[in-house]
Amino acid sequence: MYLSFQIPVLGYELANLMFANQKNAVNRLCQNLTFYAMLTNIKITFWINRTKKNSKNLVPVYLRVAHNYENFNRATGIRIPAADWDKKAMRIRGATQEALTANATLNSLKVKVLQIINQLNVSGKPYNIHTIQKILDGKEISQLTVLKIYDEQLA
Repeated sequence: MYLSFQIPVLGYELANLMFANQKNAVNRLCQNLTFYAMLTNIKITFWINRTKKNSKNLVPVYLRVAHNYENFNRATGIRIPAADWDKKAMRIRGATQEALTANATLNSLKVKVLQIINQLNVSGKPYNIHTIQKILDGKEISQLTVLKIYDEQLA
């Protein structure tokens, strides 16, 4: 039920639109598009873990990426006083150089995740939360097939 599977279904639905039973075909087409939109629903949030306070009373900031009711958490490497965290904005309060730098780091992490998701969408390959996590960790998933290895050996 990924993009590569949805394209023939949508083509069939559009053919039904032009012929008989147009109302049912429109409803099925809308259901397919809604289902596809749900498949690509990604949420990127930042949060602090107050239970992991260090000796200086600093708490770590985490990145959470959620997709299809699954998620993973990643430590950002940023530690802040818990009082400086703005939960609603998911950013660090203040106009100090440290706060601005940390917020810029959080923004760059979010952009990096969005770039990974865009690359996966453009490639048309099906993906899940584990694929995003592995690419973010730098463990790119390569799919070797017998045909690819055969082509490389012939070249």
